[in-house]
Amino acid sequence: MKTVKLIMEGYKQWTESLGVDREWKIQAFQHYFSYLLYNKLAEIGSYVIPFRYDIHVILADGVREKDLVKVIEEIDTHSPTSIKLCKGYHQKPILSVFSCEEINLDKVPDERILVAHYDIDGITKLNIQQSMEKIDFLMDYIKAVGKRLGCIDQYFGGDNLGLFCSEDTVEAHIKVVKELNDVKVGIGIGSKARDALRNATEALDEIRKFREEKWKIIG
Repeated sequence: MKTVKLIMEGYKQWTESLGVDREWKIQAFQHYFSYLLYNKLAEIGSYVIPFRYDIHVILADGVREKDLVKVIEEIDTHSPTSIKLCKGYHQKPILSVFSCEEINLDKVPDERILVAHYDIDGITKLNIQQSMEKIDFLMDYIKAVGKRLGCIDQYFGGDNLGLFCSEDTVEAHIKVVKELNDVKVGIGIGSKARDALRNATEALDEIRKFREEKWKIIG
């Protein structure tokens, strides 16, 4: 997987400059900045995963580097700090996140991206405490699976959790939902992150029509 890390330099110092009544301002900015990134990157078929909110991981497979740079230049005007870019490439997505290389992304082979979108059955039938306990369990379990497979995890909200993985992890995700009760997974594969995400969501929607099914692959 190819990634571009958008690193906001001096972010800690900026937050401290806001005074003691700052946390709401920080939260408002973080969500606003993520909103801008999601919208702009979706236009070119990419996707972003916030890491600590002062680091954003952009999934770059299938996207021209100049298009990514153009988006980042537009976003840069909304940042309160200077932005540093760090490019990475590795077959295991999480190792791509942890690498920083002087490479031309257009000369690195594109990988097909797999998104495993996990969801809990019947979550709305549970009370708040029961649902949170079940979500917490799933998050811990799926994060451990992602770590073992070298994937990037993201909590989508509600009872939804995603793993961004290499294409060769398909069977591992099917095995996970066979082992877990009341959990299903939509698996989407695409040449770009947005395509893979859309396919994963479509697969999950198809599963919901047939409650006896626990997994489906599109892509």
